[in-house]
Amino acid sequence: MKRMITRAAAAAGSLALVGGAVVAGAAPAGAAPIGNGAYGAATGGTIFTPPVANATVGDSPLVASNANVPGVLTTGNIFDRADPNGASSRVTQGVVINLPNNGSLKASQVTSSCRIVDGTVYGGVTITAGTITYFNRTTDSYYSVALPMHPAADDVITLANGAGTVTLNDQSTALGEDGYAGIYVDLTDGQTAVVAVSGCYVAPLT
Repeated sequence: MKRMITRAAAAAGSLALVGGAVVAGAAPAGAAPIGNGAYGAATGGTIFTPPVANATVGDSPLVASNANVPGVLTTGNIFDRADPNGASSRVTQGVVINLPNNGSLKASQVTSSCRIVDGTVYGGVTITAGTITYFNRTTDSYYSVALPMHPAADDVITLANGAGTVTLNDQSTALGEDGYAGIYVDLTDGQTAVVAVSGCYVAPLT
């Protein structure tokens, strides 16, 4: 069982992201969950950007016109919501994540959501018209791979030429919180990017 938002925390540059909240300088395992939350995108590694449209129960809904990180990713409109019963992130009008070797990941829309029903968290991810395009040095040609609209939990795609991995529907659970990231990219050069993250918190029984 993975720690809550472990990969999303890495994407946000060693910040603890719990329930959509940012706690500077804290480690994910030591952070106290504070509630449901969502954000549209974040990057870490060589190029760091904090979560965009970081919605919490007390600050929701949040809208951003885009997330634009030169050299890493671009998105269209972002709509994030959080309430006591759940959270959701919807990134629309196109997502483009740059990949090594002139590759790219593109989708027309990426969403994640979670709901709490009778103390149990249910969630998932939808990727609309998603593709990964990459250049294969062995065959000296470009290839395009379609992404599933409703990926299984932690669906890992290994990029060509040892460039890194893409995880669809990246799920994490710890400290009473379940996190769902639509797309998480982890490149071997250390650059990371995450799109459409939502988390739901259920207080542990005492």
